[in-house]
Amino acid sequence: MNEAPYVYFIDNTVQHEVLDAVTCIEAIEKGYRAWGGGHAAINPKTELHVYGGNGYYNFGLIHGAVEPMGVAALRIKSDFHSQTGPTSYGDKHAGFEGKFCGLVLLFNTTNGLPMAILNDGHIQHMRVAAAAAVAAKCLARQDSERLSILGSGGMARSHAEALCAVRPIKTIDVYSPNQKHRETFAREIGGHLKVEVRVRARPEDAVKGSDIVACCTNSNRQAVLLGGWIEPGMHITTVHGAELEPAAAQRIDHSVKNQPVRDLQSHFSVAGKPPEGVVPRPQGWKPPSATDEMPLLSDVILGNAPGRTTGDQVTYFSNNEGTGVQFASAGAAVLERLAQRNFTGVAKVPLAWFLEDIRD
Repeated sequence: MNEAPYVYFIDNTVQHEVLDAVTCIEAIEKGYRAWGGGHAAINPKTELHVYGGNGYYNFGLIHGAVEPMGVAALRIKSDFHSQTGPTSYGDKHAGFEGKFCGLVLLFNTTNGLPMAILNDGHIQHMRVAAAAAVAAKCLARQDSERLSILGSGGMARSHAEALCAVRPIKTIDVYSPNQKHRETFAREIGGHLKVEVRVRARPEDAVKGSDIVACCTNSNRQAVLLGGWIEPGMHITTVHGAELEPAAAQRIDHSVKNQPVRDLQSHFSVAGKPPEGVVPRPQGWKPPSATDEMPLLSDVILGNAPGRTTGDQVTYFSNNEGTGVQFASAGAAVLERLAQRNFTGVAKVPLAWFLEDIRD
């Protein structure tokens, strides 16, 4: 990575130019190998809620470092959730509807210098999908040709691209509750990936006969994949643990988790008085399908735990919470690709603005 008297500001548009699915998958796998070998570190996600006015403010932190890449990453989210009822809340935003605030700060672990600030939109979708794709390399049948996607937003798009990069997908069946969204998804993804994308009016029709099922919805409290839909040989991946109903979890033969299961309550704080004493925790549930007995993806990659062992196994990847290793690995890949083009088109902020003479 080139050292320069600048801190780079890398927006989503620039990231989209350099961080494609294959690049991100390679970076995430390298990061997990380092993590499994004791050369990367994370701390649990930290969240705090501040109540007042007509909703609550959510501040979230994820951080980690990958020693071989020389990068530490801190991902910051700043969201406001408007109250829509006594115990219900609307979509999150920052300042204005449809606007969001998420940043990834990258630091050089060999000298402590800040290197870059990234918008977190593109890298967020890519790192989640890349982790799912790395898991699919270990858990999905090598001849998997049919992909089912429940959801049609940004996560669904990145998962389609990433999973098609690691398995010979010929057909994608998509379902989401919004007909217009799923039709747009089918048209755009089919053209981009050059695969047949079929729109389904019911989720069970999308899942039926699939080799890989990817749940990529905004449903963090309601199951979207039911146990009766699961067939032998399927591989399942979720963005939220709650997407998988308990009956579906019972149909799974072999599960792998993204990171250790932790007591999130100890990393969750509340200020102010929630209405009627209700504390919504959109990121704070413990996925019922993720247990401490599950092997880690990093151990499976290194061969220290089994992946798929038979063709008719139902396998599952619990993408239980994001990790700083993902942001550090993907961020390092962004910097490496941009260095190859001498950071052309990237905003530069003087490094001196971030340094001081006063010791902490």
